[in-house]
Amino acid sequence: CGLDFYEKPEVLPESLQILKFLSAMQKEDNNEEDDAPLQPISEKVLDYYLPLVNDMFVDNGEIDYKTQQEWGIMYDAEQNRILIPIRDMLGNLISFKARLFKDKVDDDELKYYYYYPCPRRKLLFGLNKTIDYIKETGIVYVGEAEKFCMSLWSFDYKNSVSTMGKKISQEQINMLVRLNAKICLCFDKDVQEDELK
Repeated sequence: CGLDFYEKPEVLPESLQILKFLSAMQKEDNNEEDDAPLQPISEKVLDYYLPLVNDMFVDNGEIDYKTQQEWGIMYDAEQNRILIPIRDMLGNLISFKARLFKDKVDDDELKYYYYYPCPRRKLLFGLNKTIDYIKETGIVYVGEAEKFCMSLWSFDYKNSVSTMGKKISQEQINMLVRLNAKICLCFDKDVQEDELK
């Protein structure tokens, strides 16, 4: 039918780009990455990085080596960062979340960031791997961080997703409802019940 799962990037003349920029500045909680179109990137970029597991995730009691391999955890030697591949519900590579590979992060260093613009509000991290387990169990555990899904996977709970932040977008709500499963929100202690409501 000629339908495409992915959005076509908006092409604006340079003269109008400044207006879009000014409009975005006026919005509260503006996140340019969240406004990026959902577009896959080439799997060839995986060749730039090393398919290595790390002790940091294991030592924290979070994610065992086997799970790190199954979820495609990598290492960027040039930037000294652990890479978590971000994939859409079809399994296509969208970005990497990069975690600085050191325990103590200085104030002037970014602990986490995305290598490519990542429209988090349009994604549920892990859904491509966990959807069959969600259907099988009839429940989905929803956490904030990508590591949430992998940590549960390490303990053989494979029916989870992550919102990749503490805000749940309307797109994510729609995806969760369409799973036709009970939804159990498992957010961090700092998120209050009224915020979730």
